Amino acid sequence: MSRIRILITHNLRLPNIMISNEIVNSNDYDTLFLNLYEELEPHVKELSQGKIAYEDFAKRISNSRIALQPVNSWLYPLEPIIRAIRKIGRRGINVYCYKDYKYEKRIHEITTEITILTAKSKIFGKINVEEWKRKIKERALIVDEALKVEARKIHAKSMGLSICISNPSGYRLGEILSRMGNEVQVEEAMGCYYPTPLEEMEIKLRSMELSDDEIKKYVKEHLEYVEKYVLTSENIDQAYYKWLYDKHPELRDAISLYEIEILKNLKK
Repeated sequence: MSRIRILITHNLRLPNIMISNEIVNSNDYDTLFLNLYEELEPHVKELSQGKIAYEDFAKRISNSRIALQPVNSWLYPLEPIIRAIRKIGRRGINVYCYKDYKYEKRIHEITTEITILTAKSKIFGKINVEEWKRKIKERALIVDEALKVEARKIHAKSMGLSICISNPSGYRLGEILSRMGNEVQVEEAMGCYYPTPLEEMEIKLRSMELSDDEIKKYVKEHLEYVEKYVLTSENIDQAYYKWLYDKHPELRDAISLYEIEILKNLKK
């Protein structure tokens, strides 16, 4: 029986910094699974072996025909973990990339379509409820299909104790791996994470039907998040924590405006 520790991160750099520290300082695991698609694994191996630097890795990805564009947007949160690979390579840890490119490409395409839908909703001032519902459900369905493929890859390659880095879908990934006979532990890098309006809507649509008014409410909150926070911030971390500070006053004892301002120094 393999033991697999799934570390849940989000599309932010701060939780990935926490996880990068974890994988560098922990000595009790044999295999590391990265949430990058398999085609990038040769470059990751060279990085782990000290043959190339992070800057070389980023350049290769940018010049690759299979790179999901824009490259900087998805490298931004993952950079701390990718940089950490060089530090653990000499310890003999097996490093694999487990994401399936076909599914990642389709998920990326739908995410782009949702971005376009966001712009249309804002420009025309009209929310097409059915189109929003269809796109969110379509993305969720493809994510679930991808998880089955990813679980088989992880199950086949896991040895001893494995660490698997995942996004919030890692909870469902863990359920699949458990059914395959693995001993699975799932942990959140950030502890208590507050979903953004779009994330909250997707979570709800997975388990229930939402009324048209509920869909419109979430979309309006998403439009506000993009316009008021994302477009006025230096990076997605600063946008998220500004939103968190404004929308969850109960957290203001734990989050300071000074700390939020410092987040602008995180390189895009």
